[in-house]
Amino acid sequence: MEQYLTISKTAQLLGVSERTVRRFAKKGLLNKVKVKGKVYFLEKEVTQLDNTRSEGGRLGIIYTRLQELTKKNTILEARVRVLELALSSRQEPVSLGADDIKTLKKAISTLIKNKHASFSDVVAWSDDLLRLSRDCCKKIGLKKLETLSNKLILIGDEAQESLRDASKSIYVDKIIIFKDRINKFKKT
Repeated sequence: MEQYLTISKTAQLLGVSERTVRRFAKKGLLNKVKVKGKVYFLEKEVTQLDNTRSEGGRLGIIYTRLQELTKKNTILEARVRVLELALSSRQEPVSLGADDIKTLKKAISTLIKNKHASFSDVVAWSDDLLRLSRDCCKKIGLKKLETLSNKLILIGDEAQESLRDASKSIYVDKIIIFKDRINKFKKT
């Protein structure tokens, strides 16, 4: 007898969100079965997909690399938008449009979730964050920006680059300044 899994159980088994499970179904990677209005997946198919996505399989390696590149691309796109605005406005705080805010939120969420963030991320974000206007910070979310700042500070403090070369600590200092600014924005 075939066993069926709920969306929640499927997501847990695959180590992804329920939204991703729905995307897998939409792309045809998983076949969904509806029973009394509820969606289920065959355990056998879920296990096969999990094995395909695993580190050992060729498709798993390609899938993992694609995920890494997609995350980096999202971050780079957001940074390019911020930098373009920063260059055009010189030293004034940067105000972003709704689409740019949405892209930046996505990039920040990606970086917060990234387990392999490095000192280069600290360097890359240090100036960009300082340039964001108060209004822009509030639209992005002060809590989200504070979480990002905390992560970048932790990475910077532990990075070999900043331990070997004291001049590199300037990037961490910029993030600390930004975090202080976020705390002031919270009070006003």
